[in-house]
Amino acid sequence: MTLQSGRHCCEATAMENCTYNTMVLQRCRQGGDNRSHLLNMRYEVTGRPCCIGIQGECVMATEDECDFLMGYYHENYTLCSQVNCMQSICGLSDFLDPESPDQFYRIAIALFLHVGIIHCIISITFELLVLPYLETVAGWFRVMIIFMLSGIGGNIVSAFFTPYQPDVGPSGALFGLLAALVIQVAQKWTMWKHPIWELAKLLIFISVLFLIGFLPFVDNFAHFAGFILGLLLSAVFLPYIARRGVDTQEEIEIRKKTKKIFIAVAAPVVLVLFSLFFFLFYLHEDFYCIGCKYFSCIPFTDTFCLDLDTNLRPRQSDLEGL
Repeated sequence: MTLQSGRHCCEATAMENCTYNTMVLQRCRQGGDNRSHLLNMRYEVTGRPCCIGIQGECVMATEDECDFLMGYYHENYTLCSQVNCMQSICGLSDFLDPESPDQFYRIAIALFLHVGIIHCIISITFELLVLPYLETVAGWFRVMIIFMLSGIGGNIVSAFFTPYQPDVGPSGALFGLLAALVIQVAQKWTMWKHPIWELAKLLIFISVLFLIGFLPFVDNFAHFAGFILGLLLSAVFLPYIARRGVDTQEEIEIRKKTKKIFIAVAAPVVLVLFSLFFFLFYLHEDFYCIGCKYFSCIPFTDTFCLDLDTNLRPRQSDLEGL
């Protein structure tokens, strides 16, 4: 290839080599009028577009450099303008609009993904301990609704407050199940020998899990949102409990009326919250809360939450191109 433009020719002595962007080798000569003139030359391009990071950043790099950066190497293209880094990094289905990622289904499928075998074992163990009891009381379909909607709501809230922090796992859904246990204890209040102690044990366990959420790579936003939605959804979908031959007809009627009141109050609140979550997530993409990061990770030391300190502001190169 022959270069005809001297835009990037460096000031150098006659026929001295210089490097531009670590890839293009140019030869320059000093003219008598103290201006640089570009000689016709041939060069070999060794760098290709490499997509790195989680913000769709593209850099020109060799294949080895791209592998070192754990990026996506485009060997068939020569310019960053020819590739869509966000699509390359995200994978799965193609975007309908390349400039606007629209893989909305990720908020649901993330519930079934894990970062490793230990994470997966913890989730399965928790589900094996909690789900059989809840399914016996309410049935698998109602429990599935609580699980899915709590998890989806938790993921939306997490994505809104920490948009550049990758997050997988059913933590929001699991906290929704814990909320269902709280509602279940409340509904069986007169059936427990020591109801206050039963509720206290459950709340202490939940509080410990919330405290663990202040550690790195544990998402307290999903925990909190999943728990609140789990309380509301459980109030709607969990059936009231009556003991035949023990509870009087008057007591049963009171529980029926109480259940109807819970449904009338909780169902609209759930709809409003989900509408609000989707509205904020899709229409307020530029939202940035400075102090919100401390809700998910408290920096006990200078480096404790360092890996989560993602820069959400525009890069300098982006500002220069405006």
